[in-house]
Amino acid sequence: MTSEEVENFRQGRPYTSLTDTPHSRSARLTRYLARPGDYVVLLDNRLESQAVEAHLKLELIFDDAVSSFEPRTVPRGRRNAIVAASLGFFFITAAWAGLRIRGAWTRRASARDCL
Repeated sequence: MTSEEVENFRQGRPYTSLTDTPHSRSARLTRYLARPGDYVVLLDNRLESQAVEAHLKLELIFDDAVSSFEPRTVPRGRRNAIVAASLGFFFITAAWAGLRIRGAWTRRASARDCL
């Protein structure tokens, strides 16, 4: 629900939820939000006489164009390989550039000695 509707819920006034489920042991919700904003996920346990443990997985999608984008992290082994390859490429490039500069420097120094 929107953050404005939470106040209505807390004060016992009528409220509108974006989506809800019937009272059950497990449930799955799907709701596409048309615009960004402040939203609240409210778990109402007033029908139960005891406390319960809830596990919640939440995914917000604001536009269907980005719904196929799923950010992931690279596994640790692959990440280490990428870092090692990047550092190796950097050091090889730096060494190659250093050798070229050193060669140019020695050629310049020897040309000055010949004069």
